[in-house]
Amino acid sequence: RLLNYWRFKATSMQEQINRIEDYCKRFRVTIGYLEDNLFQKVYAEHFKKNSFLPLQGHTVTNTGKNSPEYGILSFRPAFENDKWVFPYNTPKDQEKTDLIVTEFNGIVQRNGRIGNESFHDDTVMSLWHAMCASLNTVFVADWG
Repeated sequence: RLLNYWRFKATSMQEQINRIEDYCKRFRVTIGYLEDNLFQKVYAEHFKKNSFLPLQGHTVTNTGKNSPEYGILSFRPAFENDKWVFPYNTPKDQEKTDLIVTEFNGIVQRNGRIGNESFHDDTVMSLWHAMCASLNTVFVADWG
């Protein structure tokens, strides 16, 4: 069940750290993954050094992202079996859920690889990190 998420632009690093800390405390997070590719590694390292929050880095890889068992494609059976529930009661819920659906509709598979034909896939990738954390699954390989 998706409880909440936020999107933002032009937010300082400290504001992002504060929001992550707030969400972890508010929702009593027991495990969370932070993307640790390239610049995002700064956040994983920050929380590892400066907090006791149950967050760890999660490396996005082509192998992991394309995996039918644990990658983006693993959402399909999860959706078909009602493992994910998205809120749609309020106009704000509808706006957020519609954005998620739009991003998922932009994900395609060609020649065994996942691609993105929409504007971006940030929300899809965030949900993938959340799903991997819930399964406590980590993939590490190169982008190829």
